Amino acid sequence: MSITETYKELKGILSGKNPERDETRRDLFLTFSTPHGKRVLLLILADLHFFDEAVGPEEIALSNYARKLLFKMGVLDEQNVGNIVSTVVKLAESKLDNEDGRNGE
Repeated sequence: MSITETYKELKGILSGKNPERDETRRDLFLTFSTPHGKRVLLLILADLHFFDEAVGPEEIALSNYARKLLFKMGVLDEQNVGNIVSTVVKLAESKLDNEDGRNGE
């Protein structure tokens, strides 16, 4: 498939005209699963205001795209909601333990 055909297909996905390609999720996973890819994903998500408050319409649009990227990766999915919430709570608990000097004891 050419770059032009891939772009047209992805535009169709974004507009809701084409179903999500199975390959896209795998491509994104393979791209961002390496140590280098994880650093790049962190940079992208930071630039898209995923980790901070989005102020104004441009930043809100960028933040929405960050969520769309995570959705395309299969992260933000109905089946993952429980795992995401559990992970968030564990992270908060770990931070509280460290602040209290317990360090997970």
